[in-house]
Amino acid sequence: MLESHDPDWAAKFDDRTDRLRELERRMGDGLPDPDLLREYDNIAGAQRLAFDASHRTAQEYIDLHLSLTLREADLDGIWAWYPRLPASADLDATRAVVREVNGWVTAVKHNREMREVCQRAGITPDPTSLRSLPRLSWRTHFARLRWRLGRAKRLRRYQSHQES
Repeated sequence: MLESHDPDWAAKFDDRTDRLRELERRMGDGLPDPDLLREYDNIAGAQRLAFDASHRTAQEYIDLHLSLTLREADLDGIWAWYPRLPASADLDATRAVVREVNGWVTAVKHNREMREVCQRAGITPDPTSLRSLPRLSWRTHFARLRWRLGRAKRLRRYQSHQES
């Protein structure tokens, strides 16, 4: 169980949501007071912490925070892994793993877009315009290789079925 888990998280989250609505109402349409903005930022941060406290295990945290990233990567044809952490993992390790996967997908998307733009312009991409990919463990590299090999095998199987 994550040390940040709080069974009372929903009540705290709702309380902070109500407080944020009240502050938004007080701010109105005019230029807000700096003290109100500071209070708003503090309450919004506390609301995020209350929401993070809803996750009992590292895997629940990963499930929620990576679901959209992994779906988007899959639609774009980008390989991304679903990290597994031991049940004893703390919140910092969990956040680091989520950041690593998000960083990987973002870097691959950026590099693809830069290569496409450079190809349309008829130039070679400058190495400084490409993002370096995060270093992966050998197990992650092996999983990526298996995914690629399996994908090629699936594509060959689909092509052979279409020909016959």
